[in-house]
Amino acid sequence: FLAMGPPFLGAPKAIRATLTGDCMGLEVFLTPEEGLMFARSCGSSPWLFPVNEEQFPDVVGRVSIEGNNYQNMTVDSIISGYASKTMEFYDHYYKHDEYLMQRLDEGVGTLAEHCALLQPPPVRNLWVIMGVNLPTEVSYYFKVDKKSKAGRDPKVVLDNNADKYSNKKEGIMNPRGLTISGGMAFETKGTYQPTISANKSGDGTVPFCSLNYARHWQQLASEKGIPLEVRIVELENCEHREMLADEACLKSIIEFVCQKL
Repeated sequence: FLAMGPPFLGAPKAIRATLTGDCMGLEVFLTPEEGLMFARSCGSSPWLFPVNEEQFPDVVGRVSIEGNNYQNMTVDSIISGYASKTMEFYDHYYKHDEYLMQRLDEGVGTLAEHCALLQPPPVRNLWVIMGVNLPTEVSYYFKVDKKSKAGRDPKVVLDNNADKYSNKKEGIMNPRGLTISGGMAFETKGTYQPTISANKSGDGTVPFCSLNYARHWQQLASEKGIPLEVRIVELENCEHREMLADEACLKSIIEFVCQKL
């Protein structure tokens, strides 16, 4: 199986799109309101919601409560609080699907140990090509829009006031000292990644921990005697959607598919 820029653990950008909208480069054709409706209407959007959240550099989002006070939010809490219909869909079709996110048993342990989605894939060869070391969204600072209408989910917008915490280790506000711009926190090539004990970042869309999760499967396969060979190619400064036009990427694809097994 050849995976290119794979969001094995999802991507926080899907949360931003669901809460505030994303025209996905189609601003000429879509208004911001249509972009929001588009993001919330796509049945596949929850597929990209972050899972195994402790692997990410920071919480997926914070919501301003009073002035400069922010509340840390998980994927479930922020989606259920500000996009409840999407949460109903996510809960029914994803979280309770035994082949995706439903726990395989009720024993103790982490979600990664009991969730089908996070188990090593049933293939003999897993080849991963991924871009690295581009600024990549990993967390957000939101505030409730004063124009929110009563009786509906509160509308949230990105909070630019959080930019003052950029590159500063500020307790619960920015514990990793991430770069913050426009209410969005980014991992960069200087962000420490504990899974590899080195500084790296993702491909501009998918965070490094999500792209790199195949390394965890490789270790798990070795421990459990699973016949899985993992090979990973990292492409410096190769953007998520532009990688198909990258010569190094195309060369890697040819080398993978043309090798003798």
